[in-house]
Amino acid sequence: MSNSLICSKIPSHHLIWPSSRTSLAVANSGGPDSTCLLFLINRYLLEHPGSSSQPQRVISFTVDHDLQKKSSDMANHCRLFAQSIGVEHITSKIPWGEGVYPPRPSPGDMFERTARDARYALLLQTLTRADVDVLAVGHHADDQVETALMRLGMGSTQLGAGGMRACRRWGMGAGIDERSLSWAGHKGMSKWIVRPLLDVGKDRILATCEQNNLEYITDPTNFQPHITIRNAIRRLIDGTPDVDHLNLPPDIIEKVESINKSLSSVPTSLDLTSGLESLRGAVKFFHSQLEDVDSQVDSILKRCRLPSPPGTFLMALASVLDDNRFLLQQAMVIRILRTISFYPWGSLQSEAGRRQLSLKQIITKLWNPDPFTDGIKPFVAGGGVLWKPVVYRREKIKDVTRVSDLLSDDTVAWLASRQPPFDKKNELLRMAEDSSLFRDITNSLVDGLDLWKTNNGPEYVEVLFDCRFLVSFRLPHIPIEILSALI
Repeated sequence: MSNSLICSKIPSHHLIWPSSRTSLAVANSGGPDSTCLLFLINRYLLEHPGSSSQPQRVISFTVDHDLQKKSSDMANHCRLFAQSIGVEHITSKIPWGEGVYPPRPSPGDMFERTARDARYALLLQTLTRADVDVLAVGHHADDQVETALMRLGMGSTQLGAGGMRACRRWGMGAGIDERSLSWAGHKGMSKWIVRPLLDVGKDRILATCEQNNLEYITDPTNFQPHITIRNAIRRLIDGTPDVDHLNLPPDIIEKVESINKSLSSVPTSLDLTSGLESLRGAVKFFHSQLEDVDSQVDSILKRCRLPSPPGTFLMALASVLDDNRFLLQQAMVIRILRTISFYPWGSLQSEAGRRQLSLKQIITKLWNPDPFTDGIKPFVAGGGVLWKPVVYRREKIKDVTRVSDLLSDDTVAWLASRQPPFDKKNELLRMAEDSSLFRDITNSLVDGLDLWKTNNGPEYVEVLFDCRFLVSFRLPHIPIEILSALI
């Protein structure tokens, strides 16, 4: 084993902790990735005590999926390892069939997505109960390659090919409301996921575990290519000659072909058989490009934004016309979409599914230098966001129906707002179908009152409305006649 492979510390540029967070949790599955991560983070914090720029406490979180006979043994292994290095540990078992959790999958079911959603739902609940805001996960450089390839295979842009971010918000999840397994709501906006090993290859992780005598569990299903597309990618980039040797099912073969087709359309000369090192290099380039674009978008949006009502975004057209790089335009549009959308923040729905057709339609219209002369009308192209050409005149937003109405000092702008729930005849649609606009908060207020009166809860109740506004009800200020009706 080469000493150069051993990871003695976490790469410094991936030691990204959201500020003011005093505790950090590590998702500990017992595998080599999370075992190595927990060991390195704990060692780092022990070697740098009292620093105000880092967490002061680390906790090991393990989810017992309760899908295998040995799942409790695996969870116990995680507990014992955490204890052996002096780290606090919490194990949570997925309560299949209770609350938002579906019934336990039967043997043979395609349960990967369900198990993932259940795992993250339980991790979020555990974070909340433990009063921890940051979860570190063991995703590494090879996972990054697999993720980027899968995204390309699903038609993602080069932004998607940049893979996972080293630090991101948890987000609001997906689904409609708290009755959905993948829902996180506004609580997810104050939680973070960090990936400190994103630049570290699997070979270095295994070498580090060996050097430090770290015992870990190996899940044999991770190496069975017929189970998931990720497993198939893993085998192909590790040097398996071709798809035919893997005896893959038709759906996975189709996805592999889609990935190779997508790779041929990006500025690389690679396919799935190009080798791990070459693919790592390509994905690292795309990731660097993603970080650069993110930074530029931050600057541009600050420069081009004009005052507008809450829940809207007003963009001065002249301020963005020179920013004509397609990737930059895509990133700007996606950022605005997910901010204004009534779908959960960070979900694919809130970003118009990142569909190329939708994004191109929006970009073509928004970057038209003269939308009024060309007769561009208000439009919706996904994400539940209405785009409307307007003018900003004397600090007010004005509609313009004729080009002759434009004044010389008008600022031409685009207003992004929530798509109204009206059809073409301007008749109100059946609002019951748009549950985000109708919230019965009775139970929330009653539960909040009970907790507050028994000194077990705060004196306010927060309700997420339309996935865009956090409404706070101050319980002591509620009129007595309303309280009487609630109690």
